Amino acid sequence: LLLNRYDMMRQKPNNQRPRVPPQREPVYEDPAFHMVSEHQLASSAWSELLLGSYKFLKITQRGLDSRYEFVEDLNKTLQLSRPFGDEEQCEFKVFGSCANGLANAHSDLDITLVFTDTSDEEDRTTRFNALIRFLRNQCAPILRIDTVVRAARVPVVRYACKRNADICGEISIDGFFGLENSQLIKTYSKIDPRFPQLACAVKTFAKYLGIGDAAMSYLSSYAYVMLVIYFLQRTHPPVLPCLQKMAKPDENAVKMIGKFNFWFQDDLQHISKTFHNKNTQSLGELWLDFLSFYADQDFGFVVRVSDLKFEKNPRKNAITIWDPFIDHNLSRGRSGRILRRIKQSFQVANYMYRHEMYVHPNLDKFPDKIKHEVFEQKLYESWWQLDTLAHAEEARRKERKNRKKFQKKQKVDTVPAVNCAKPEGETTQASSGDK
Repeated sequence: LLLNRYDMMRQKPNNQRPRVPPQREPVYEDPAFHMVSEHQLASSAWSELLLGSYKFLKITQRGLDSRYEFVEDLNKTLQLSRPFGDEEQCEFKVFGSCANGLANAHSDLDITLVFTDTSDEEDRTTRFNALIRFLRNQCAPILRIDTVVRAARVPVVRYACKRNADICGEISIDGFFGLENSQLIKTYSKIDPRFPQLACAVKTFAKYLGIGDAAMSYLSSYAYVMLVIYFLQRTHPPVLPCLQKMAKPDENAVKMIGKFNFWFQDDLQHISKTFHNKNTQSLGELWLDFLSFYADQDFGFVVRVSDLKFEKNPRKNAITIWDPFIDHNLSRGRSGRILRRIKQSFQVANYMYRHEMYVHPNLDKFPDKIKHEVFEQKLYESWWQLDTLAHAEEARRKERKNRKKFQKKQKVDTVPAVNCAKPEGETTQASSGDK
């Protein structure tokens, strides 16, 4: 019954949805749906929806195995052809969502070609060109090159698998940082199962509300994962520890890649002995607290998951999200309009999901697909409300601009004329030129 009501939302992708939805039946016309305002009931309903959506979207073991089989085929072709010479030792490795435990059925397969020796910029450019030739010639039976992005901070090749339409992604060279970041997130996901569930919900939330596309100058999905870790480290009691600040087995334990230290505590037995998780909040309570955490305070702080200290941002109303290992700001270059849009998204969702939540008495008996559809519908309603606020703000901005223009024009028109008349009793003889 519910699936038939969401056809409009499923037919069009997120960037092609109409601004004002057409007239249709109410979503919750079933009298069994009733609105609740109590925090406990809303959080329990959200726990059911988010957990059902996570199970529905989570990638199957078969889908994950097919992705790794594709990488094995690339490595076999690489060992046979040797495009970089017989002395070069290299290997394709997986990083990103398929390696950190946050993958869903539609996740991209990000691959990096790792060499055993370090290379400078010239060698990296030469190797990247050789990689493109290798993918176009030797790997033509298994993949297709869509685009080559050379102007990015890390040049990548966007590809698509010919054997499996669900496999696509990007291939880069020497992505050591991505491999270490993936291992860090994978370790966090093994500490508490609520972290991958909440992270997947936040990534879906950012995607549907249009604030998760890095190509449109918004934050990337990796940045939102950092926001989730930062929040879970600061709950009371905390859900996740700071792995980079935990006790080291050796005082001199380091893992240097270039000039950065990539060491973190990855021994799960040591983590379970030193960090005692006393947080008993449900997934729904953490979801609502996450929205409230970023909606109620100003964006004037620094997100740094590698340190538990609170840092104030010198830039007013701005948020700085630092990479856990290197000196790279994940929110660099985002304008004030983009940050206001992100904060408005948290504010709208925080209000709607707490005070306008409809629940069904038998929600726990719904299949996971129906729970995911209800979650999608709530996200769509939030997007509609957010877009309405954005249009109202744009209209007010234009009105202020036109009002200033009108006042400026009116001020110019009402300037008094300068009196050039001669005082009384003073006479002058007009010259021949004046005549």
